[in-house]
Amino acid sequence: DIDRFKSINDTFGHDVGDDVIRQLGVLLRETFPNGEIVGRFGGDEFIVFIPDAGDRASAENSAKSIVGKAAECVRLPDHAIPFSISIGIALYHGKEQNYSELFKKADIALYDVKARRRSQEIQSLSDQVEIYREPDPGT
Repeated sequence: DIDRFKSINDTFGHDVGDDVIRQLGVLLRETFPNGEIVGRFGGDEFIVFIPDAGDRASAENSAKSIVGKAAECVRLPDHAIPFSISIGIALYHGKEQNYSELFKKADIALYDVKARRRSQEIQSLSDQVEIYREPDPGT
């Protein structure tokens, strides 16, 4: 999810917003050239489906790498304004019945990141990435 995308459109115009989406799309396509599924999921959201993504740490490291590359590579007309993205991750554990369940879990993780951003708890790349955690059955 592109952070502050509405503000980018409002400040620079929709042509710049469209260019930002293109830049991020190219970055994701170049980052995942080996059979992963990469696409725009809506407005300012993208999705990456990585078969055999490995473990939790591998997924988190990949996400942190994307956050860092996006901050470096995606350019706004005013270079003083930082570009950032937030990422929600869902790992397949065999319980999910379909892709929609994975998307929903990734979306929940993304909204957790966005909530931290609103409360200004974002201090590092790790703070811009969240992996969905199953609710504790005891609560």
